[in-house]
Amino acid sequence: MFPAASNTDLLGHQSPYDFTSGENEGKWKGLFVTGLKKVMLQVGHNMKAKEDAFEYLEKLIIQLLGMICSRPSPHSVLEVQDRIQKLFPPPIDEWVIDVASYAAKQGRKKLVFPVEKIHPLLKEALQHKVDQNVTYYICVVLEYIANDMLQHVVLKYVKLSRHGEFSTQDIRAAMCYDKVFCDLFKLADTFSVSEEADEPAARNSLTYSEVVEDYMQWERQYLRDLQMLLKVFREQLADKLEQENEDLELVFQSLEDITELTVSLISQVEDVTEMTDINQTPLVGVCFLETAENWEFEVYDRYSEAFNYECQRMLEELLCRPDIEVTVSTAGHGFVEAVKFYFPKLLLEPFYHCRQYFDYISLLSKLTGCPKDKSDFDQALSVLTSLKGLMESQKLPSRTSGDISTRMSGKGNKEVAVQKFSEMKTLVEGFDDALGQSYFNEFMLEDNFQKLGSGRKPSERHAYLFDAFICLCKPNYRRTSVVTGGTQFDYRLKEYYYLTKVEVRDKEDTEEWKNMFEVIPRSQPPVILAARSYEEKSNWMGALVMLTTKSMLDRILDRILSDEEKKHPLRLPPVEKYKFAVEDCDNNIIFDKDNGNHFLIKGATLLKLIERLTHHQYFDPNFINTFLTTYRSFCSPHEFLSLLMDRFDIPDPEFPQSESESIHTREMMKRFRKEYRRHVKLRVLNVMKQWVLHHFYDFERNPTLQADLEYFLDNTDDSKRSIFESVKKCLKKAVENSNSEQERMYPAVKSPPTIEWHIRCPMKEWNILTLHPIEVARQLTLLEFDYYRTVKPSELVGSVWTKKNKEELSPNLLKMIKHTTNVTRWFVRTIVDADNIDERAAIVSRILEIMIVMLELNNFNGVLAVVSAMGSASVHRLSLTWGYVPPKLKSALEEAQDLQNDHYKRYQEKLRSINPPCVPFFGMYLTNILHIEEGNLDFLPNTDLINFGKRRKVAEITSEIRQFQYSHYCFQVEEKIREFIEKLQPFSPDMSENEISDYLYNKSQEIEPRGVKQVTKFSRKWPELNLKSPGIKPRHLPGKSHPAPLLPFSSTSTSQFSLHSSSSRMTLDSELDCVLNNHTPSKTLTPSSNPSATSPEDHFFEHSVFAPVLIGQHSIPSASPKETSNLHSQFGSGILSPSNCNPPPLPPRRTRDSSISDSASPRVNDDPPPPLPPRRVSPRTPNPPLPRRNSSSTSSEFGQSLSPSVNVPPPISERLTNGPLTIPSQSPTGGQSSCGSDHHSEFLFPIRAPKLPPKSAKSVSLSSIGQN
Repeated sequence: MFPAASNTDLLGHQSPYDFTSGENEGKWKGLFVTGLKKVMLQVGHNMKAKEDAFEYLEKLIIQLLGMICSRPSPHSVLEVQDRIQKLFPPPIDEWVIDVASYAAKQGRKKLVFPVEKIHPLLKEALQHKVDQNVTYYICVVLEYIANDMLQHVVLKYVKLSRHGEFSTQDIRAAMCYDKVFCDLFKLADTFSVSEEADEPAARNSLTYSEVVEDYMQWERQYLRDLQMLLKVFREQLADKLEQENEDLELVFQSLEDITELTVSLISQVEDVTEMTDINQTPLVGVCFLETAENWEFEVYDRYSEAFNYECQRMLEELLCRPDIEVTVSTAGHGFVEAVKFYFPKLLLEPFYHCRQYFDYISLLSKLTGCPKDKSDFDQALSVLTSLKGLMESQKLPSRTSGDISTRMSGKGNKEVAVQKFSEMKTLVEGFDDALGQSYFNEFMLEDNFQKLGSGRKPSERHAYLFDAFICLCKPNYRRTSVVTGGTQFDYRLKEYYYLTKVEVRDKEDTEEWKNMFEVIPRSQPPVILAARSYEEKSNWMGALVMLTTKSMLDRILDRILSDEEKKHPLRLPPVEKYKFAVEDCDNNIIFDKDNGNHFLIKGATLLKLIERLTHHQYFDPNFINTFLTTYRSFCSPHEFLSLLMDRFDIPDPEFPQSESESIHTREMMKRFRKEYRRHVKLRVLNVMKQWVLHHFYDFERNPTLQADLEYFLDNTDDSKRSIFESVKKCLKKAVENSNSEQERMYPAVKSPPTIEWHIRCPMKEWNILTLHPIEVARQLTLLEFDYYRTVKPSELVGSVWTKKNKEELSPNLLKMIKHTTNVTRWFVRTIVDADNIDERAAIVSRILEIMIVMLELNNFNGVLAVVSAMGSASVHRLSLTWGYVPPKLKSALEEAQDLQNDHYKRYQEKLRSINPPCVPFFGMYLTNILHIEEGNLDFLPNTDLINFGKRRKVAEITSEIRQFQYSHYCFQVEEKIREFIEKLQPFSPDMSENEISDYLYNKSQEIEPRGVKQVTKFSRKWPELNLKSPGIKPRHLPGKSHPAPLLPFSSTSTSQFSLHSSSSRMTLDSELDCVLNNHTPSKTLTPSSNPSATSPEDHFFEHSVFAPVLIGQHSIPSASPKETSNLHSQFGSGILSPSNCNPPPLPPRRTRDSSISDSASPRVNDDPPPPLPPRRVSPRTPNPPLPRRNSSSTSSEFGQSLSPSVNVPPPISERLTNGPLTIPSQSPTGGQSSCGSDHHSEFLFPIRAPKLPPKSAKSVSLSSIGQN
């Protein structure tokens, strides 16, 4: 049954064609990679692999092809079959031949490997003409072996090691564990790798989810052991042992009941996990409680009665009888040892497994954070108290750490093995040099033996058994090392063997020695070991036999299970009664096999899509998300809900009347209920839950849809009421959230930055020059993000925003489109309506400053709205105006324009590199969706199948849109500025697109006629406004950059967007100082803050972007003069006394070489102006009096002047304040400029500043310069 593969002769007669030579290697390279990817999708479509893994698998396939083509090269199919029998051990050779012969008889079905490309290369390799049938046969063999390698070897190893993605090293390790492939490809010779072995991180503590994951893997492996007992050993022993021991049949019947319990537990935990959201922890206590309350665990009680101590002793004696050994040996080579040692160990596994149930339940009860879940575990333990006592009273062999009956899957075993391996390096001399860091996952056993030799005195051996190798060490009784003189090792390594290269046989007892077994290496003399007791021998033989035969036993089990499914297919209800029972065919479903994915639907009928959505064999969250996002383009919500209800109502399959009471029928019904009905109902409910959780807007728009769902959940009878309650709970919560109007709070560290103000004036006088560019950018970003996050996928699929009823289908999307259009037109009209070039240049510069801040905030929608405005014909042609814009601002605009070049390539790269929050540019998404919708048919050509591939492409875009809808900005909403932006109406709604375009272009030509060389002189529209910019550095953080977007909390210390980083700060202020005013900038007046005990760092983080955003009435309102007076009254007289609040003197002015509006303008007087006369200052005002808005003076106490004619900005030191600020005590009525209103609410500004006394020296006004 388990002979070793013998391909030595084949390797000795190598093929004359060298597949690995430079020229030949290039011909074969990449030929099998695509096919291997398709095979992996077939056997494990959820697994991922690195590219180097497929390249390594391809090398193995080519190596196997070289063995098949070795001398004498085959000429026919029969010769290929003969070669296969020499390469592979039975029964694998029989399976390969059966599959290849069946494929040849059925006709040339399409294979994953390209036969048409392999055939000419095979002729060259064999150096003779090759029949096409031979090539096809060889390709079938290669495909079968590739399937076997991935399914039975690689994927099982990857699941055991819990890697999400496997690489070349994983494949090599997996192959070295498999005896068949290790021998076939001679991999044991390269078994050790010292550099690539991964040591798992020690797990100091386990979480609830990790324990549940461990439990599921442990339970699935246990199910495999039970199936091994029932399907492999029982089948082989049925005719050989049951007539000798009738009690053994009772044992197998009890194992069947235990198998059903195990399947039920696994299914229940999987159901709970499937119905739990990804970001939540599945609570599995109810699974154990329901199982315990139904007394299903009592099957272990019955098993303990059937397989009692007397039965165990009887079986042991039976298996030791020579005649029984002869009878069992007919099943195959090696089966005697498997039955004698591995089989009894498997029969004891249920006892140990049942005991570990109590350990898992106790551990999960301690780790769970849910009181109800803890109560479920505690009640389950209470119900199982009697069973626990019964299991503990069983007389079982002592458990060793590596006993086969105590092995559990998971990382814990790997950790123990690595620790033992490291310990052996210090105990065993020569161990590290001999083995290196070998591939292993478990440490199995450790014990002392006597090594027996022919005619030699027995010597003591201390043996270590890992799951990959066995080491035999000789005790070292010397106290010091002869060579080094240091401390001697406890043992010296004498022999070591890789288990893939040895066989293990039992040895009969002699008068002198008992409890012997033999380890037989292939290239070394055999080793006979004698244990101290039969129990020790049994433990070691059980482990060794399991390790050396496990791969073959697993293949036999998989083959048996596959054959059973083919002989007894799952019977479904008749199509007349259940429309979802129609078999798959090209007329109802087509898979995207061209791309190598046999699970990806290309097109299907609506019924088939619903069937796959709730399929009984697999659960695909991506498919569910795609369907729920796009189904409205081919199905209404009411129709979808009706089909889900029909899918849930599953009738029984029909059987002939004569077979209705047969055992076969009962088994078929049992399988139907467990494998089909149960899973389908669960997945229907899960789809309903996902529908409610993520697409509740369907129910909001249609109240009758919600009523129908509630009626279904309340009136459907089913045993799994807890699942129904889960869906009803989600529905109730969604309804409450929909009806709730509570203000939304977003968790963060500190409060958001305060509102930035520039010029205080009545709201009716607001324009782009009076508002602070930072705050305009923030409020635009907040508003656009609110519009963005409300857009639902249903508003995008099917390009419904272009349909006649678009107002009903895409209300939120249209609101965002309208807003973006209004903002863009507002920018353009504000520019062209400014006749005076000073004001026009200031407006352009201010808009570009807003764009820079929005770029820092990742508001790409706003940035590209500015780019669109600046690129319009009406603005782009204003060459004279652009001459007054600072170069750095124009450079920033060019960088923003680059985002949309080359089909938005730079924009997409930047979008992938930033951290949320973000407002993506919606126009690109709409364009891509429109191209997909218009460029692909709704149905596959010449069929009635829904083109689901088209919907999948649209869903990928909507998924990218939604991923940015959940990270919010940490800024507060200023209600008045938001109202101002929301009410923007640059043009009458009655005007057409052409009328708007004509107006803008005519106005542009009016202010700058075509071909004009000189600036046309116009009076200022806002002569009282100071045109200098407040800059784009937040005033509440002097010297700091603008707050960065919200970062993930895990990366606050290392992110490139760190709040402490100032490398990304915009350095435009120094240049903006000289754009719009010709006078020397005055010192920046920064208000003094209140005394505080906090450090600068504390004050800095008080305005961190990790602060809660308050959506609603949470803006900081402007205080009335009366409130201002009350606030100022709280300050002490010493701080705000007139003597301490004198305004600072004006700084000396600098000369200018040219004017902003005319190169021939007069130069500013070089003499400094005289000091201002003293003024009365109220002790309540913390800021100095400010100039009136209609003042023509060029002297300003705030910000920097702007002029394109000045190349060198004033030094920063000249812009620092020298004293505290004061506010006049008079009751104001007009607006004024400010730069410090955001530090504290006490720094409030009067509506109108008092008149200044006449100056003693002549000053030059900006308006007079412009007129000259």
